[in-house]
Amino acid sequence: MSDAHSATPSDSVEALVAEAIERGLSADVLAELAARAPEHAAALRARLARLEQLGLLGPLAHPEQTDFGARYRLLGRLGRGGMGVVYLAFDRTSGGQVALKVCEAASGRASERFRREIEQHTRLRHPGLVAVLDAGAVDGVPYFAMEYVDGEGLDAKLARLRATPVAPAARPAEQLLPGHARGYVEAACRIAVELARTLAHVHAHGVVHRDVKPANVLVARDGRVLLLDLGLAHLVDAPALTRTGDLAGTPAYMAPEQVAGSPSALDARVDVYALCALLYELLALQPPFAATGGASAARVLHAIQHQEPAPLCARVPELPRALETIVHQGLAKAPRERYASATELADDLERFLAFAPIRAKPPSAARRALRWSKRRPAAALAIAFGSTLLVAAPLALYKYGRDVSAERDRARHAATAARAEAQWNLEATRFLEGLFQRLAESGDAAAAALALDALQQGIRDLEGGVLLSDATRARLFEAVARVYHGLARTAEAVPLYDRALAFRQRALGEAHPETIAS
Repeated sequence: MSDAHSATPSDSVEALVAEAIERGLSADVLAELAARAPEHAAALRARLARLEQLGLLGPLAHPEQTDFGARYRLLGRLGRGGMGVVYLAFDRTSGGQVALKVCEAASGRASERFRREIEQHTRLRHPGLVAVLDAGAVDGVPYFAMEYVDGEGLDAKLARLRATPVAPAARPAEQLLPGHARGYVEAACRIAVELARTLAHVHAHGVVHRDVKPANVLVARDGRVLLLDLGLAHLVDAPALTRTGDLAGTPAYMAPEQVAGSPSALDARVDVYALCALLYELLALQPPFAATGGASAARVLHAIQHQEPAPLCARVPELPRALETIVHQGLAKAPRERYASATELADDLERFLAFAPIRAKPPSAARRALRWSKRRPAAALAIAFGSTLLVAAPLALYKYGRDVSAERDRARHAATAARAEAQWNLEATRFLEGLFQRLAESGDAAAAALALDALQQGIRDLEGGVLLSDATRARLFEAVARVYHGLARTAEAVPLYDRALAFRQRALGEAHPETIAS
């Protein structure tokens, strides 16, 4: 080593970082500086890794001859996860390759998280988790070695699928899960089942993963599905490493209570939500709250808390409704409305795959109306106005006529009220026909279904109303029948036409022109 680079008492982390950059960031330079100032070796690596992460440096050199301790030789970088960087390494002891995860952060909380991750991997042994083979530290930098699995991450698979988007039924199952499914939709569900079983094992040991996402799922070439990265995992019975208000997780897959930033509210249903968001993305090729064109993290987090995701079948119409019901139950805003455990989710997905009845129930008409109104407030207001007009206006008109009759001649008032009622019925019928015809032509099946639910409730109210005349009921039933007819729902229209005819026969007689027309 030259005199220019000999150790001096004035060496500091900043000076070492500057020298490493000036001399080209080669592996030999980094090893030399670490040997010269071993007390700063860990901080030097962490600073350089942080600069690399921020894009202020090119990739740090890790050639095949780079050593990490006496046992491992780094062969290349595989990726980043949690609080560390993962390298492909040669294990001199076993003679095989391993995945070596090295802590890159120097803070106390980060080091404690890394230590907990090692402990959790060690005690949570499961076929769906990568096995930990060894752990230790070099120059104060902690690491652990895992089995190296030849495979591909779900994030890479999704990126390739988005490049050539086609209907799920037309995608080969091998694009997701080699040799283990008959079709793409089944492959997506089987991946979710495997992950749910793994999460159930993790949850049974008092651990919540908190970062289930495509980048943390590895599909091996032999078809195994592995859950990676316990770096953000939360121990239910241990002191929290996340301060209140901190966000731990990836925005597109965070549950509403996770966005709120309260560690005490987190339980297994956080992972159930994230897994259903992942399954939604596998089927629709986009997360529930992030369009393919991209959305800011702030907008995504706001949507997770205050909006409902687009119905899965609206984005992928050919999907079975039962599968949509399963996914949306897992994405419910309130934790109590989701599956109570990952096991329940896995069981329901397996029922779906076996063509058996699922346990999840579609939301009620009222719940669907509330969700739909949040997505389309303008249309919801129009339907509410139409329904109010249909039911409330005749009652209001009658009340108005009754009050006026006390002050005017009864016979004159009866004629006036009859003319007003006839005019209102004509205008109401035209309004409702136009409103529902526009909804039918828009192709929005959800809107039409909610509108018809509202009309059915209105019909029940009308049947029990004693203040309406038979002629008024006849016109209202005929108006609703025309709406059904316009939506090509003849089976529902015919009984309403029959009711309109019966009321006209009773009110006007068989020979009246309106009865004949009906």
